[in-house]
Amino acid sequence: MNKIFSIIISIFIFTTAIPVLASHKGSPKEQFEYAESFKDKKPKKYLAEHKKLLKFYKSSSFAEKSQLGIAQYYYDQHQYLTAAREYQKAIDAYHSPDKLEMITNTQKRIANYFFTNPAMHKNKKEYKKAAIVYGMVIKNMPDSNAAAEFQYRIGLCYQKEGNLEEATKEFRKLISNYPNSVWIDDAYYWIAVCSITPSSSSSYDQSSTDAAIDKLTKFTESFPSSNLCSLAEHKIRELQEIKAQKDYEIAEFYNKQNNKGSAEIYYKQVLKTYSFSKWAVLAEKKLREIQNQGRQE
Repeated sequence: MNKIFSIIISIFIFTTAIPVLASHKGSPKEQFEYAESFKDKKPKKYLAEHKKLLKFYKSSSFAEKSQLGIAQYYYDQHQYLTAAREYQKAIDAYHSPDKLEMITNTQKRIANYFFTNPAMHKNKKEYKKAAIVYGMVIKNMPDSNAAAEFQYRIGLCYQKEGNLEEATKEFRKLISNYPNSVWIDDAYYWIAVCSITPSSSSSYDQSSTDAAIDKLTKFTESFPSSNLCSLAEHKIRELQEIKAQKDYEIAEFYNKQNNKGSAEIYYKQVLKTYSFSKWAVLAEKKLREIQNQGRQE
């Protein structure tokens, strides 16, 4: 009985092993040709068979072709981020200079698609996809004429996404790696803008607002011919309005506490420092009221 049982087990193991042994062709050439036979017929089968080639024959001369085939499959399926990553695998694994330009150009198209896609305005987290693929392009061709612009766009992607710390880091990388680039002034502008944090308008501590104003002012002084100067000046004015509002609110606090002396100091500060502001008009009115009350008393 035990002998018969052993024979049955052996037969079962042998028969179940057959599909495993037949799961790939006997040579990389055969496996590649087999995978290619499904290209226009069964895309998913095409993908699966090329993946088998990479699994069983990753050191063969056909491996790079299969890797490129996999990347193209994802591109054709509009899975662009996955496609870019698969193309990158081809560069990282096989280092073929003759394929570098083709792959990098494809990655550029993908990155530009993500960067300009209207859907980005609806879901800002999508900008990270553009940043990732631009990073691949720079890695592959760091000395290309467009590398500095792509580095600038990476910074913009994170800024639009709301990741100001990462954006600042990427803009500084542009300044460090491409000091002669035409994008340098733009990078300094956005570094200044990224220093404007939510606390700039929600806290009585105006140190972050002061720092942002200082950076924007230095930008206008360092790059007076930049087309971003007008935007910088507008940002400065917005931040000064915030500071004027905060000083006015402090004055109002003291006024309500009947601390007329302290209130008068802050109203005068608003009037003197931010005379262009709407808060200056209000501060002047309050000062007259305090002075009138003083005469009546």
